[in-house]
Amino acid sequence: MLEALQEDFPDCAVPSVKGNSTFDSFLRDCCRLAWEICVLSPPLRVTTMIDERFDERLHDAYLQEAVTNARIDFYLWPALYSHRHGDILRKGRVSLCVATSAM
Repeated sequence: MLEALQEDFPDCAVPSVKGNSTFDSFLRDCCRLAWEICVLSPPLRVTTMIDERFDERLHDAYLQEAVTNARIDFYLWPALYSHRHGDILRKGRVSLCVATSAM
């Protein structure tokens, strides 16, 4: 599997994982999970919307206190919904933007 990806995306090759059976197994599992999420009826929805506001119903803050009206800097793990407008199955794990104080 890794070899096929490296052929399609040669600029993204990482020599340290070539021939690593553990990484190849992990990559296969990720691809299998992504496929299974897509072919469900209805398909699960994964979201990663940068710069949206933190909502503790939908997100867990990583190594930070949850702050009202904080903006999301990046996702460590996306939120997972049962379908497009469905119930949340798993909150997204996010890092919040650090507020800079005005001087």
